[in-house]
Amino acid sequence: LGAAMTDALLPIARVIARLPFMRNLARENGRRLQSFGLQYEDLLIVTPDVQHALDRLPAEQYEARNRRLKRAMDLSLKHEHLEPSEAVDPYTPYLRPYLTQVRKEIAEQEAEINSSGLIDGV
Repeated sequence: LGAAMTDALLPIARVIARLPFMRNLARENGRRLQSFGLQYEDLLIVTPDVQHALDRLPAEQYEARNRRLKRAMDLSLKHEHLEPSEAVDPYTPYLRPYLTQVRKEIAEQEAEINSSGLIDGV
């Protein structure tokens, strides 16, 4: 979804997130992510926006993400789970600040292009 569509759906998503079954779903998803040592943002589909945000991550965070993904694949193939003592909070954002900045810059660029009249009717 584009940034404008995401912004339009955000109020609806906040209402849905308050529903009891959605809280239970988020809790269960968190447990499953923890069992493989993943964070929620590790599973984002790599769109151009996400790729630009990943490119801006500090090297150690980028490498940690890759290690988590490799470990999760290894655990999954072995039908094993991470020890609970090694689990981390799956909902701690590490990519969101970079993704927000990328989307803001893209929106500014689109606004600049539209206001310059370079593209008519788009």
